Amino acid sequence: MLTPYMVVFALPTNVISEIKVNCVICQHISKTDETAEHYVFETEHWLLRHANETDIEGYLILEPRRHMLDFADANEDELATYGTVIASAMKAIKKVVAPVRIYTFTLAESCPHLHVHLIPRSADFPEAWRARGIMSYPLSPVVNPARMLELCASFRSELQRQLPVA
Repeated sequence: MLTPYMVVFALPTNVISEIKVNCVICQHISKTDETAEHYVFETEHWLLRHANETDIEGYLILEPRRHMLDFADANEDELATYGTVIASAMKAIKKVVAPVRIYTFTLAESCPHLHVHLIPRSADFPEAWRARGIMSYPLSPVVNPARMLELCASFRSELQRQLPVA
C-alpha cells in the first residue's frame, strides 16, 4: 500500500533483520527520530526523503527499506512498486519546484546501499553543474532548515494528492 510519510513509521521485522550496522542509509532508516522530518513518502518497500546534503531544493532520494546494493538484489515486489514510486516522486518534484529537467541516477559507491538521486535542475542552474557536472555540485551550504520543512510539507501534500490513502 502506498502512504504518505507522516513522521514516524514502524520497521517490519524482516527489514530490521536486514539492517547493516555500517550502512549510513540503514542507520537513517533505523534512527527515524533523527531523520524523520526529511522523509516525505513511504511504501512497504521504499522510502523517499528530501536530501539534506546540498542546497538544491526539491532534491529527493529514493531508498529501499531493505539493504541491497543494486536492482539485481531487489525482489519481485520491490521491482513491481519501483516504477509507481519514482514516477510519483518525479511528478511531485515537477509540481513543487517546477524544474526544467530532473536528473536521476544511482551509484551506491560511497554508500553501498541502493539509493536513487532525483535532482531537479532549474533554468538558472549554473552551466558548470548541468548534466554530468552535477557530480561536482558542492555539498554545502545546505537548504535552510525552515525552508526544508516547508518543502517536505509540500512534497507530503502533493504525494498524498497523487496517491491518496484508501
